[in-house]
Amino acid sequence: MAHIVVDCIERQVRTVSAPFKLPLFYLLDSIAKNAFEPYAAAFSPRIVRLFLDAYHTVDQPTQHKMREMMATWRNGSPSQRELFGPGVQSEIERVWGTSRQPTSSQVQTELDVVLVQKERALQQNPYDEILPRHIQALHEVCEALLYFILN
Repeated sequence: MAHIVVDCIERQVRTVSAPFKLPLFYLLDSIAKNAFEPYAAAFSPRIVRLFLDAYHTVDQPTQHKMREMMATWRNGSPSQRELFGPGVQSEIERVWGTSRQPTSSQVQTELDVVLVQKERALQQNPYDEILPRHIQALHEVCEALLYFILN
């Protein structure tokens, strides 16, 4: 059953016009995260090529949204590990040529994702004494990055 769903989504991503690719990736992302097995494993061998092919056909705002989504894959599995297995992000970044030195936009995206995750974790556990310090530190890093970008 999983291979039918994966084939269908891949076929749609490859055939729809650019404005419709991101919603399909959100669908793919949701299925892989919420019904992890067997879907994440079924998408895994295809996800790098599918992501990169789609990424190069969409506009810059959509590319930014795709980078944000991909950043959540680092710890998107139920065990907080890489959603599609080790190396998916590294492979995409290697193809982009960013595996050694990320852009400030990529760093900001990663920071935003981690900040949202920490804030959600704090909502779920309001008595955690460490999370507020992590959140404050992340805000400070974001401010420093913004200062660096603007100067």
